[in-house]
Amino acid sequence: MSDGWIKLYRRLLDWEWYTDSNTKALYIHLLLKSNHRPRNFRGSVIERGQLATTMKQLEGELGMSRQQIRTAMRHLTSTGEISVQSNRHWSIITLNHYADYQADQPMIESGVDIYDNGAELAMYPEAPADRPASLDEVANFVRRNNLQMDPAEFFNYYNQSNWTDSHGQPVRDWRRLAEKYRNS
Repeated sequence: MSDGWIKLYRRLLDWEWYTDSNTKALYIHLLLKSNHRPRNFRGSVIERGQLATTMKQLEGELGMSRQQIRTAMRHLTSTGEISVQSNRHWSIITLNHYADYQADQPMIESGVDIYDNGAELAMYPEAPADRPASLDEVANFVRRNNLQMDPAEFFNYYNQSNWTDSHGQPVRDWRRLAEKYRNS
């Protein structure tokens, strides 16, 4: 579950619970831990934007007391961020607006810089240097470095050649290649 990424929008800074450290920590934790696709759990389907957990598990993962977690959950429930269904074994927590914030649209179209530039927070998997994880990664690299090139053209060209250079050798560092590509 530690691979992949989430979108974390700057407008979170204006959120009413942003200054409440425990509530903010719990919410971000729930975003990170929730399913990005439906999964089976003990005879139930836990949908996208949901997670099954226990109070004890949250205490251990967050280093917060049971009361701190209950208070933070009450905050998030009161403003509609989450809903909770519990039984005597676990709780299923639903992030009510998960689809709004974690839509399956490409990051480039959202206008959000997915890299940590000191102001924007986002989780992104480490891609090997020899090939980018996606067109979005290339587009963000091009934008961040102000390269004068079409990221889709670059990505498609090398992706079709299975990330080999003009001599048939595997690309060792796609970022350096992109910087040279813009000059050709």
